[in-house]
Amino acid sequence: MEPRTTAWDADQPMAWWGAELGADPGRHRDVGQQAAAVEEEGNRTDAADRTQQNRLRGDVVDRLALACRRHARHRADREWERGHPISQHLIVFFYREPGPDEAPDLLRVATRIFLAGDDVADLPSIVTQLYALSREYLAMGRYDPREQLSTRVEPMTSSAQYVGLGAATLDPYDIQRESNLPDERPFRAIAALNDGTRMLSVWTGGQGSVRTESTHTLDVGATRTRTWAWAGPMFLQGRSEVARTAASLIRLNEFILENSQPDRMARGQRGDKWWRRF
Repeated sequence: MEPRTTAWDADQPMAWWGAELGADPGRHRDVGQQAAAVEEEGNRTDAADRTQQNRLRGDVVDRLALACRRHARHRADREWERGHPISQHLIVFFYREPGPDEAPDLLRVATRIFLAGDDVADLPSIVTQLYALSREYLAMGRYDPREQLSTRVEPMTSSAQYVGLGAATLDPYDIQRESNLPDERPFRAIAALNDGTRMLSVWTGGQGSVRTESTHTLDVGATRTRTWAWAGPMFLQGRSEVARTAASLIRLNEFILENSQPDRMARGQRGDKWWRRF
């Protein structure tokens, strides 16, 4: 029996291809169709992932706004009760929880508020303190921001994954207030996400919408779902309080992404009530 000539023979390259193709032309066509189907499926998956991430960024803006309104109401309640005042600053940790079946992923949050005082008057310093605490907790063993850094945690399953964090300030000195309602206080919020997104959101209260600058799109497909603009080349740069907060936030976000060790027991097992220290 003659040995089969293959494409590896230097004197007759690809000599066997014509014979094989003539014997079974459909086999090679099927292989090509399978490869095209795999590529198409991969493209659909990539597009779905991008859509999920774009939707997630819009959800981050919404949850920052909601957290700030709840924070404003909480501060007003404490003032009415003549309790210890609450700081104007707020930290929000974001977690993505897979949605059921084909439904979009869900965004869950854990928050950190502070009793008012000179030690929490400066937002960049607060984030720097949280970074130092994170390093200490990691050195002692397991580290999870929901456990060690948060004062409130929404119920979530063990499949929820950390995707970023934000820092917000109510009643910034340079933003004019447009409403006298206690839960409609103006705010400025900065967010750093796991895909490299950096966002700055501002709300003046009243009927105005939250305006956001972002390094990544907030549009879902061809639909513009939020009031936003592309960040400029000097976005969050310089020595202003906003820029220093952003730098500290980005460093803390990267640390959490590299070192967080989530508890396998889901927060959702605590029930529907928010865990609250004060």
